[in-house]
Amino acid sequence: MLASPKIERYEVVTAQAPEQNQYGDLIFSDTEGKSHKIGSKRLRLFDQIIDGRAVKLGYAVYMEKEYIASAVLYDGVAAGPTIKAESGGVKAETVHKLPTSSPEVGMCWNNVGNRIGDGSIERDYPKSAVKIKSQYYKYIFGVTGIQLE
Repeated sequence: MLASPKIERYEVVTAQAPEQNQYGDLIFSDTEGKSHKIGSKRLRLFDQIIDGRAVKLGYAVYMEKEYIASAVLYDGVAAGPTIKAESGGVKAETVHKLPTSSPEVGMCWNNVGNRIGDGSIERDYPKSAVKIKSQYYKYIFGVTGIQLE
């Protein structure tokens, strides 16, 4: 088993416009306009980067270069609404809803279905396999409109 990287520093940012580049890396910016990149080797971190949500990034160093080694949704809730004072009044900024239907979401559920079919869910997640399967079937039945009696 590989040793986990030593986190040198943490930074909390609100992700904006996450996109994968041609090399499979996830590129996103924060609310201050700073660009961040998560390498394709850290695919497990990609699902933590959601447009409009706060994420705590952990940076490690390898060969004198800093990289994002960990990413966790900050407090597990959306980043807002934030309150700003504007000319004597108060304005609340709204937070975008999470996408419920997109090609990426569909591919994730497709991969879960494949893993259920080949038995790797039970092998890799023995304690939560039943919960994962229940969520999968609930989602699929909702999309397809199938009713079990």
